[in-house]
Amino acid sequence: MKQFTPMLLLAVLVCTPAALAASADKKAEAERQQEAREDAAAEGKRGELPFEAQVRGTIRLQVPESEKNSGAVGIFETPQATYLLKLGRPELQKLIEAHDGKQVLLDGRIRNDGKYFIVENVNVPLAPTPRKTGGRGRSI
Repeated sequence: MKQFTPMLLLAVLVCTPAALAASADKKAEAERQQEAREDAAAEGKRGELPFEAQVRGTIRLQVPESEKNSGAVGIFETPQATYLLKLGRPELQKLIEAHDGKQVLLDGRIRNDGKYFIVENVNVPLAPTPRKTGGRGRSI
């Protein structure tokens, strides 16, 4: 029995990472399939705009450790929800990096039951304009 225990322990240690990797692959594949279904369903509803949602929030280029393999490049925090951020086009990477930690207005698609926000365009909110004053320093 004592010889059997180390072999069992070795088998468990060898099989566990492989099982976890297979589980993660299945989860990622299921998310890709769900995203494809949602894209297909939304294709006819889009109309003239290339995006479905326009949301204001803050970009954070920190991906949770559990989501490193999901293709997410960061987190998008809004007052209503927090999304994992994915890029709709690779050329948006530099623009996203330039606005890390800043408030932006993103055009894109919400996918996988609100888990991901797929960015199609980045709009930087305009700063408030100062009020004009009369010729003597008084507000109009």
